[in-house]
Amino acid sequence: MKKFFKFSAYILLSGILIFFVISVYFAVRFVSPNRVNIGPAPKVDNVIFENVTFRTNDNLNIRGWYSKPDTGNKVIILLHGYKANRLENFGKALMLKKYGYGVLTYDARACGESDGEHISLGYYETKDLFAAIEFVKSKGSKEIGLIGFSQGGATIVQSSEFLPWEVKFVILESVFPDLRSAVNTRFVKYFGIPGVLGSLFMVPVSEFILKLDVDDVSPYNNIRKLHVPLLIMVGENDTSLPLKEAFLLSEVSNEPTEWHVINNAIHKDLFEANSVEYERNVVEFLNLYFK
Repeated sequence: MKKFFKFSAYILLSGILIFFVISVYFAVRFVSPNRVNIGPAPKVDNVIFENVTFRTNDNLNIRGWYSKPDTGNKVIILLHGYKANRLENFGKALMLKKYGYGVLTYDARACGESDGEHISLGYYETKDLFAAIEFVKSKGSKEIGLIGFSQGGATIVQSSEFLPWEVKFVILESVFPDLRSAVNTRFVKYFGIPGVLGSLFMVPVSEFILKLDVDDVSPYNNIRKLHVPLLIMVGENDTSLPLKEAFLLSEVSNEPTEWHVINNAIHKDLFEANSVEYERNVVEFLNLYFK
């Protein structure tokens, strides 16, 4: 019996050690960079983009594409999702250019061609957004809109309290209420286990690497500080962000807030999933609040 308990303890400790090592591996992967060589700025249907670089207040070079407004000074900044880059927003950028808006789409830190060693799902990426806003302002824009998908939307909301007066509206696509719930949903979806178990070691290790508390990444807590017209959109068939979780943001946001479910869309670029419905909802919103 004694040997049995010793053997059982050995198996248990070995299992915990293996689980810890796997958790560390996934934590490192979770926050690791996703650098991609994007290449030169495109020219499509006489729409000209230029390669631009601007610097954050923690000395990172953020790279993107900028296209000036056809007339006036209205510019819309597009923020991509987790481990993506500016290419994710290119279809939306071309759509917005049809209506004469200026557009800036950039790679968040540690993504695409931008500097940075870690991805923080919207926490430190706020520094990238503020640098992007200052860049657009340096081009003469006094009217700025923000559109962010998933992590990009979380970045915007995390910045709510300090957004300058030049920001006139925000559009959020598929934005999680808080990072802890997002992690939990994905563990259930991909591994069939509760996030509280699957992330037992992964979350603390990620927090240690990033030097932040996972609960600091909370669009739900920060959206109350957003005081501009808001459009929230989510995919009808999004299994990474259940509708009931996405709807939480609209429950605590300030007016005016509009809400739309994009038909047949999952957790991906909503424009790519249903460009006609996406364009109609966005243009109607812009006609109301960004004339």
